[in-house]
Order: sequence, then C-alpha cells, then structure tokens
Amino acid sequence: MTNDTEELKQIGERILAVRKALGMLQNEFAQAMDVSNGSLSMMETGKNQPRFELLYNLAKKYKINLNYLFFGQEEMFLPPEPDDAIKEKKYGPETEIWLRDFYRYFNESEIFRFNVMATVSILLMERGNIIKHEIEMNSNPDKK
Repeated sequence: MTNDTEELKQIGERILAVRKALGMLQNEFAQAMDVSNGSLSMMETGKNQPRFELLYNLAKKYKINLNYLFFGQEEMFLPPEPDDAIKEKKYGPETEIWLRDFYRYFNESEIFRFNVMATVSILLMERGNIIKHEIEMNSNPDKK
C-alpha cells in the first residue's frame, strides 16, 4: 500500500466520521453533498479521491475544519463565527455592533485583551459569587 493510498483512506475515514457526527445516513449525506451513494461510499473507503466541490461544501455548509479532514489535526467542526453566536442571542442591533467591535479588539489588540482580562479578574474576585448565583437562577427558573 503506497503512502498516498493510506492518506486517501484516512481522509475517507474522516469523511465517514463527519457524516456520523452529523447523524446522517449515507444516502442523505450523498444527496446533501451532491454526489451519488456509490461515489460517497468509494470516498469513505478511500477508493476514490473526494472532489473539490464535496470538500468545499463540507467546509461551507457544515463548518468542517479542513485541517481535520486532510490531516486529522484540530477539531472536526470549526468554532462558531462570533456573528452567528451574537445573532442567536438576539441582543439588539446596538449591542450586536458593540459585541462585534469588542470581539475584534479582543482578538487583535494585546493591550485591549490585557486590560479586559485585568478588569474581569477584579470583577470576578469582588462579585464572582453574585454572578454565579445570577447564572444559576437564569439557568434554573424553578429556584427563583
């Protein structure tokens, strides 16, 4: 067995793992990826090379990490985009803009990140029990 054949087999195994993680049957997954059942089966067993369109669709549609798919490195799924997480909570337009800016500054500025962490550390030391209590109350309304 050549090294290329082994790598192709491993990629196929990871495609199969993705399908199973998504809870999809082979025919459902094949249809969603716009390939035939036979073609998908051949890819999952490492007998056929996956088409670019399938890899692109996996990454785009299901947020699959291509480093996982190609090399078995990192997590299978990409982390949610901050905009997706913000929109799910439905904070309101002004807060959404503020959160997007906050996320960008936090990721791109070491000074901002250091100051936020220092401020949050102080807040948690001073009010950590109150914050934990509020979170518990919000997650379990029966305790109110």
